[in-house]
This record gives sequence, C-alpha cells and structure tokens, in this order.
Amino acid sequence: MTAFDLFDPFEQQISTALGEIAPARRPDYLDDILRHTARTSQRPRWSFPGRWLPMEMTLTPVRAGRTSLRLLVLLALVALLAIAATAILAGSRRPTLLPVGPAANGALVYPRGGDLYLRDSLAPDAKTRPIITGSAKQSGPYLSPDGQTFVYAETGVGGDYLWASALDGSNHRQLLSDPIADGWSQWSWALDSKHLLVSGVIRGEPRLYDVAADGKGTREIVLDGLVAWDAFWSPVDPNTFLLRAQSKSGLEAMDLYLASADGTNLRALGLQGQTAFGPHYTLSGAAWSPDGKTIAYNFIGLSEKPGSVTTHFRVHLVNPDGSNDRPLPGPNDARINEGWPRYSPDGTQLLVQHFIFSSDQTTTDGSGWMAVLPADGSAPARDIGPRIENTTDTDVWADWSPDGTSVLEGISETKKSYAVDSLTGKATELPWTDDTPAWQRKAP
Repeated sequence: MTAFDLFDPFEQQISTALGEIAPARRPDYLDDILRHTARTSQRPRWSFPGRWLPMEMTLTPVRAGRTSLRLLVLLALVALLAIAATAILAGSRRPTLLPVGPAANGALVYPRGGDLYLRDSLAPDAKTRPIITGSAKQSGPYLSPDGQTFVYAETGVGGDYLWASALDGSNHRQLLSDPIADGWSQWSWALDSKHLLVSGVIRGEPRLYDVAADGKGTREIVLDGLVAWDAFWSPVDPNTFLLRAQSKSGLEAMDLYLASADGTNLRALGLQGQTAFGPHYTLSGAAWSPDGKTIAYNFIGLSEKPGSVTTHFRVHLVNPDGSNDRPLPGPNDARINEGWPRYSPDGTQLLVQHFIFSSDQTTTDGSGWMAVLPADGSAPARDIGPRIENTTDTDVWADWSPDGTSVLEGISETKKSYAVDSLTGKATELPWTDDTPAWQRKAP
C-alpha cells in the first residue's frame, strides 16, 4: 500500500457499501454477448498501444490528481535526461583550432646553445626538455598553424639546411637537400600545415619551393620572367600566395604579385619600385591581414629630414588587387624608420620595428625597438618593450603570442629575448633562450 492508496479513504468506503448492496452475479445477457464476439476477429497485437508505448501511459486513470502528479514527475525526468545528454554532448566536443586568428598559448620551441628545447609555458617553473640536439647548430624554429610540427635551420656546409620535426622532437627529417645560403630566406606555412613555401638563395640565385612538411616532396616554382625573393600563403585562399619578385629584364624593378599555387595566373599589384638598399629590401616585409583583405609592406622613400637624401622606411597598406595604396601615420621624429609590420592574431593591431640607422657602419649611434599601432592607421605607433642603444646593429625582431596579449621580442646584438605585454609595454627577460622562441597555437 502506498501513500496514494491512503489518500482517499471515503472512496474506499463507498466501494465496499456498493458491493454489499449489489453482490456480483452473472448477467442474463452474457450468452448473447459471447455469441456475438465469437464472430468478430481479434485486434492484432501491434495495434495495442501497450506494445509501443510505456504501459502506464495506456492505462485509463482512476484518480485525476494521482495521474497528473505521476505524469509531471515523468516529464520532469525526461527533461532532466535531455539536459544531461546535451551537457555530455557539449562537453565531449573538442574546441576547433582554426589556422588563422586568435588561439590559446601552448608550448614554446626555442634555441639555446645550438640546440632546440621545448618549454610548456612562460611560467618560471615550467617544464623544459631538449628535443633537437647534436654537433650541428639548430636555429630558427617556426611552428605550423596546427601547432604540431615545426621547421628549423641546421647549419652545415654552404649554408642552412631545412629540417622539420614533430613538436616533441620525434620524426625529424630533412626537407631540402640543398642549403640556403647565409642571408635572406623566408618560410611560410600553408593553411593545412602540410606544406610550406620556402624562398632563399639556393644554388647561387633566389629560388622558390613548395615543400611537403613530411619530407616526401619538393617542387620548385619557376616564374616566367621573374626572380622570386619571398612568398606568403593567403590566410583565406589555400590556392593563392603573395609574391615579391624582381624582373629579369636587368632592371632592379620589384613588385608584389598574387599567384596561383603552381605559380601561374600572376597578377601584379602595380607597386613597382627600386631603392638604394637593393632588391633585398624593396617592397619587403609583406604581411597579410588575417581576413585576407589587406596587405602591409615596407615602403622606402626619401627622408623627411630637411636637406637629407637618406631613404627611410615607412609602412604602407594596399588591397590585394593593388588598389587603395596608403601610408600609415609615421613617427613624429623624422630620424625614426618604421617597418616590418606583423598583424596581431585578431587583425586589429600592427607590430612594427622602429630603428635609427647609425651614421655609418662603424659609428655606434644607432638604436632599435618595437612599437604597436592600430591596424587601420587611426593613431601613430606607441613604443613597447626594451630597446638597444648606441649600436651599429639595430635589428630587433618580434612576433605576437597566439592569443595576441603578448609579444616575443629578440635583440640581435645582445642575444637577449623578452616577453612583452602588448598593452602596457612591460617586458620580462627570458633567460632560458638565446633567440626569439616560437609559440605553439592551441585550441581555445
């Protein structure tokens, strides 16, 4: 007996009284009913609701209040189960790591003493371990968009040899059989992290290759009438790359081009020019915005200093079709050069290098540092991080953290590296590396 059975004792008394007044007996018309039903076929079993619904839902209720309460309890249980299932499904879905845009900060690959190491984070007590060691010098780690592979340079006879490795240092393999001569080289990962564009002086002249990251394929991209200096995959179109190339006509004419993945369908942006610095620097420093709608690059023009003919660097923006070429607001001090732009992961800011050339190659009155400005050019750049003073080597290099809140900065002359807060500009020295680390992208 349950609480529901004791709920209405008056009803039980009525039932007992009726039973005493009219005792059960066989009705006179029962024989007629049996003769009638004998001629009628029985309903198939599948037609009874009890075969495909819970039995309690097919029973005729006796007490309205009792049935409503049970039904409410059943519906509540069903709702709770649905909510729990939704939560389980949501929790089992892994966050997606996109190849472009903000990501979570993962591990860091960094060079020290000619070897490569892996560090879990920037935390002072983070776990570190060597991953690529040997008698040859390894440097320049560069992580793929999916954060699982990095390429690096190994110094050998004739220059640097390009290698790749899994993040933990396993499966390291050589990607190019020929060395890249010391000096200018550029690597650019494809969106799928399976191959990359590699440019540099190889076998005596600038060349461009599409290299498989698994080490199983290398294809040289030969351009009709052009010498390729560097190239960068589009952040939105896996079949397009941006190319900086020089005409083979004998002139030092440079331009930026869009090209299909095989090097065909060249489309010039119409930014041809030449500078006193030579082809290494003309229209250099090209960088895509994350949405692929804008290209930033180094423009080199006459100095703003009265009476001076020295060229200086400024950052320009241009649309991928070559239209709307425009300058960003430069520093107020005409002596300061501004170049080598790098878009933040969300595309709202540009990281640029500021430097003042030394008077000549022997006078130590040069300087270099980093700065950040709005990517739309709505305000001049603000200085961040440390700077090098009184030097002939003004090279200061930096790149964004995957989440865009920090900048990793390296100073060439001192061999020191720093983590810099991109908002406050506060810098923390990284004593565990002698060059700028590469930061792994992870799913948010």
